[in-house]
Amino acid sequence: MPLPSFASTSLVARVRPWGLASLTLILGACAAQPVVEEAPEVHQIVVGGLDYTFEMEESVRPGPAEITFDNRGEVDHEVVLIRLQPGATMADFAEAMATGDDPEALTDGIGGILIAGPGETAMGTLNVDFEAGRTYMLVCTFTDTPDAPPHMELGMVRTFTVEDAEA
Repeated sequence: MPLPSFASTSLVARVRPWGLASLTLILGACAAQPVVEEAPEVHQIVVGGLDYTFEMEESVRPGPAEITFDNRGEVDHEVVLIRLQPGATMADFAEAMATGDDPEALTDGIGGILIAGPGETAMGTLNVDFEAGRTYMLVCTFTDTPDAPPHMELGMVRTFTVEDAEA
């Protein structure tokens, strides 16, 4: 018994040219499309270290940021980024250090450390996801000589609060 005629004819030969194009469009539209989410903009922050202070922009917005450290001073400096516990202040941190209490109890973690010699930029960067409404602190704990006080006691400490998301 002979096969039905459609079995011996290829699909492409039986579909008119405009029909094949329509089929391609329909199948293409039905295919799973990847969802592409835009990555949030990474805010660039430059922290300048002088002898014995930090310079940086006044406001920091929430979200991802990349921090660069430029030592504009004449001695070695570091920048240690610390997130404080909600409600904790720089004064609380200083008091804990002065009284021998554990200042780490006032922190929510260290975001990282960058080190640079005089007139240099730190080799790496800190990548941070800043949380709205949270307070962060920058400190330098280096000393110029073994008997000298840490740079933070000379004023090389700074806090900033990240803007609220609606700001």
